[in-house]
Amino acid sequence: MVQFETDTGIAHDVVHGPATGPGSLVATEGGLVRTLARMQAEAAAQVTEAVFRVENVEALLAMDPPARRTVVYLEGYDRPGDGGGGSLIWIPASTKAHNGGTVFCPYSNPLNGRYERAADYMNAAWFGVIGDGADYTGRIDAALDYTSTNGLPLSLPAGYHPYNGSGHAFAGRRLFIEGAGQDVTVIGLGLVSRFIDTATAKTELLLKGIQFSGGLGAFRSRFAGVNVSFKKEIRDCIFTGYTGCAIETNGADEPYWIIDKNIFTAANSTSTIGVAIGKNADGSIISRNSFLKNRIDIKLRSAGMAVILEDNDFIHFDSGNGTPRIRVWLVPETAIANIGTGCEIKGGKFGNENQVSSDYHIVYAEEAAGAYNGDMMPVLTADSAAYVAGCHVTGVKFSGNDSGHPPLIYSTTPHIRAANVSDNVLDGTQPAYLLQFRTPPGPDANNSNNIFSNNRSLDGGINVVPVRVSNGYFIGGLVDATSQFAGDYMNPLPHSAGGADRVGFSSIYTSRGVALTVLPGVDVVGITDATGENEAYTLSIQDGTGVNVLLDGTKIAVGEVAWVEMDARLSGAQPLAKLTMRVIQYGNAVHLMRQIIPGPRWNRYRFPIVFRENTTTIVLQVLNQTGAAGTVDFGRARVYHGREPAVFGRATFEQLNLAALPSVPYGLPSGSLWVDAAAGNVVKRVS
Repeated sequence: MVQFETDTGIAHDVVHGPATGPGSLVATEGGLVRTLARMQAEAAAQVTEAVFRVENVEALLAMDPPARRTVVYLEGYDRPGDGGGGSLIWIPASTKAHNGGTVFCPYSNPLNGRYERAADYMNAAWFGVIGDGADYTGRIDAALDYTSTNGLPLSLPAGYHPYNGSGHAFAGRRLFIEGAGQDVTVIGLGLVSRFIDTATAKTELLLKGIQFSGGLGAFRSRFAGVNVSFKKEIRDCIFTGYTGCAIETNGADEPYWIIDKNIFTAANSTSTIGVAIGKNADGSIISRNSFLKNRIDIKLRSAGMAVILEDNDFIHFDSGNGTPRIRVWLVPETAIANIGTGCEIKGGKFGNENQVSSDYHIVYAEEAAGAYNGDMMPVLTADSAAYVAGCHVTGVKFSGNDSGHPPLIYSTTPHIRAANVSDNVLDGTQPAYLLQFRTPPGPDANNSNNIFSNNRSLDGGINVVPVRVSNGYFIGGLVDATSQFAGDYMNPLPHSAGGADRVGFSSIYTSRGVALTVLPGVDVVGITDATGENEAYTLSIQDGTGVNVLLDGTKIAVGEVAWVEMDARLSGAQPLAKLTMRVIQYGNAVHLMRQIIPGPRWNRYRFPIVFRENTTTIVLQVLNQTGAAGTVDFGRARVYHGREPAVFGRATFEQLNLAALPSVPYGLPSGSLWVDAAAGNVVKRVS
């Protein structure tokens, strides 16, 4: 009974106790319990006193602040329905700074109390960016300030948005800005404006679905350091009317840019660049874009190291004014240790619309002076000593017109290495060369490992005489699967022999980097070969012996034409007057036997062969069968399939164009070749 009376008293105090003061907390066996009045008061402080509507931000800021936490529905930013409205909450204790979009402080400027908008994304309309054509530069900057600070995605509404700022610095490392569509959300930039002009590295970036019209350009990153973070994408945008560079980066090591499905139409074709990417941008992809009007469509530093250009469309919408226009410009790398490789230009079309004789497709050239990447134009009037390595140009349609057809590649540097120009179609008027040098280079074995393969020339769908490979000498090898060339890579002729050849080019053996098998009675000393490389030997050979090379039978196509090549010259006090070259199968047939008569200078010896077997016991032998011991210099051995002899290293010496070599050695770098006419047109090498 006593317990009942006690519990009844506690219940009475909880139900009828005051809302504040000591009596608002009732002691029980389980601890203090709030009175009903106190619980109601606390709940009232957390819920709205009222929910009401306000016509626009001006009216919101002008009215007296509520006394309690209150929900206010804003009907619009400037007027109802303009997209800048939404629900706000008056938080009496808030002291956040007014920003005009997510935090509003009344005109009465209370110390405490703010209207706040809660969201996990940002709509620029909340800052009054409503797309009605009015200049809301300040409001746009405020929206960018907020998303830069908080890393939230920013949505730009449909409509036309003038912007006359110099370019928002956007210090945040995460940038996500998306419009309602490239032809729906339009940013109209002032004459000297950019939309984003940042010096901060971005860990993540997405710029999508916006049309940028006018200005110097839409996006510039002045960050010049190392940033190897995640993908940075600019896609589904239109860039039009710019007078500088539409998209520009300046990183020293900044990979993973994605530039996809955009349209670039500049204000002119004298001072503009569509896309300029900084150094070491490996892993970047520029794809499915349309470049319609620029001085330079794409510029890649570091020789475009490991950047992929894929399925882009290059067109000239105007005829220009005589300033050379360039579709793709690779800036050579000056430090050979950091040359990088792997730029791929594949698919797509290099169109002939409004193409004139001063235009270029792909250019390797140095930069002129300038403050930033997008300011620097190419130097086409001077040679470069820098390097471009491993650039592949494949599967592209290059078109010419009645004004001519530029070379596929125009280079101001002789140092092009490991290039692959293959499987392209050259339509219409044909260029003079696939690869044209500003100054045709002399021999350099380091620059000789380029491949030109299966490029086809058409005019109106009809096969035409194929294009010369280059005006430079000894710059690579020709792979001719359709037998268009007659073996001379400088002067191609149509093939007329016909036949059912199935092998265009396939290497079976090369002595480069491969040790010879020396038979008993032979001494071998390594020497410099005819090209200045270390692929030759002085062989001191007893009678009846020599050296062996085991061929890779898996690479031999039975019944198909192959070639055996090697260099030789007289050597030593007892020079061998002749060598015997044999291709044999151990214990079985001799496939080929020929004699080599060395001369006082390096000569190349080449013999055709049709293999009858492709076992793993086929051997190339070089033997002394003169009856006496002697010495010979031997090197640069090759065995390969091909319908015509290929150009290896600097070139076969039968194709050496003496008229193209200097007649005096003065001023030539070490390793260069020159012709000594006074000594009977002897080719000499500068030591």
